[in-house]
Amino acid sequence: MQVKIAARHGHLSEPAQQMIRDKAEKLLHFFDRLTMIEVIVDLNKAEVDRCHVEIKVQAEHKHDFVATDAHTDVMTAVDMTLHKLEGQLRRYKEKIQDHRRTPTPGRRPSGPALSNERRTPAMRMSDFVCRNAILPSLNASSKEAVVRQMVESLASTGLFRGGDQEDIVRAILKRELLGSTASARGWRSPTPSTPASSAW
Repeated sequence: MQVKIAARHGHLSEPAQQMIRDKAEKLLHFFDRLTMIEVIVDLNKAEVDRCHVEIKVQAEHKHDFVATDAHTDVMTAVDMTLHKLEGQLRRYKEKIQDHRRTPTPGRRPSGPALSNERRTPAMRMSDFVCRNAILPSLNASSKEAVVRQMVESLASTGLFRGGDQEDIVRAILKRELLGSTASARGWRSPTPSTPASSAW
């Protein structure tokens, strides 16, 4: 960002210009997309013995911010003018942030903006997985043996309403003939329908 300082009807010392430059650069704390700051100090005190300061700020994608003020002391006039610009920049930044948070008309909000009433409840594995039937490791070497171990584990929890375990094994293996229910890098449990597995 560039800072230009000009003096009218007088001269500003180099230390005074550096002090004004340092003060002006602090406007970046309020809005970081500033491209240029122009400071004009009119040292003509003919009118009520006051110095006039005008500061113009250029920002990306925005018209200039301009503020003026006057005081008998140059630095006080600069501070008063900068204070006005701080308010302008703060309000503009808040306006941008509010605009981004407000959804476009006709467009559904997404993410956290959705109310709980409109959100579709997410399906959780814990809703239909029986913890007591989980097998941390399988020692079977074939698909049928794996299915049998799974069925035996489920049967031990009492989830089946009668019926023969062998019937359930056959139903699962028959379903597997239509296409594997396993998926890459994960798994999907077989879902045959049998009277004994209505609660499963």
